[in-house]
Amino acid sequence: MRSHKIKLICLAALATFLTSCSTMYNPLDTLYWHGKEDYEFFARKRLPDESYQCFKDNEKSYIHAYRLALYDLQTYEVGRNSRTIFLTTEKVYTGGHTWTYVFTDANHKITSIRDATGFGDIEKEFGCGEYQEAVKIATPEELKKRKIKPRLWAAIARSPEINQMMWASDAAYSTLEQAKQDALKQCQEYGGKDCQLAIGISNMCLGLASGRDSSGLRDYFGNSIIPEHAKAMAVENCQAKGGSSCEPSPAPSLCALPCDMLKDKTCNFDNPQVIMPGVKGGKAFNVALDGNVIK
Repeated sequence: MRSHKIKLICLAALATFLTSCSTMYNPLDTLYWHGKEDYEFFARKRLPDESYQCFKDNEKSYIHAYRLALYDLQTYEVGRNSRTIFLTTEKVYTGGHTWTYVFTDANHKITSIRDATGFGDIEKEFGCGEYQEAVKIATPEELKKRKIKPRLWAAIARSPEINQMMWASDAAYSTLEQAKQDALKQCQEYGGKDCQLAIGISNMCLGLASGRDSSGLRDYFGNSIIPEHAKAMAVENCQAKGGSSCEPSPAPSLCALPCDMLKDKTCNFDNPQVIMPGVKGGKAFNVALDGNVIK
């Protein structure tokens, strides 16, 4: 009888412990990122969705929260013959989400990467309050003191007869014409017969994602001044426009950035711009850093 009581007490204590902990360590990610600067994580992944400044045991720290969509794997029959049934498996968005957290010390050095448990309250557990300033690249006042660096351009070309392919300029250039000629050259060298400018970008990165809609597989773009964030924005745009099986492209984002805003404390440049044939008279127009290339 006593052993049963001890077991019940232990189980109750374990349940209390689990439901009071809002996060659990991700050991592999923690091992890799421990001691690195948080801006390195932002540059590699993307800017966090929420950030908190925390005080616990008289020590200051920061928590950066990333909202992650949840997917299920679904298998469909796509055809059959007398001997074989052909199946395909796709990731399907469930409509739900979870959270991953990056913990840093007062000097913005990463101490751990943790996943949400679904229990507890992270703000109460770690003594936190929302703190958007933790991820601001620079205040408007700081940017006004910095010299604006010259605008750079990159470009993407396409050829109508092979519309699923795109060719990007190999580098960022001081003029759109230079970037355009580079992209057209790439297109022509790989067999394009009627290579044309698809898009020119300036002072930004363009990320690509693919997804499916009622017409089949299609591409979605996203923009940012951080390469990985641009790809994340492309995935979000895919989901927001009703796409399914949205995935970032394995290819790196196309960037035309005068400097690295996260690392360079002297960095400043003019608004991102885009040029697309047939849009706004083919003239350059400003785009907001919200992930959308065109509203």
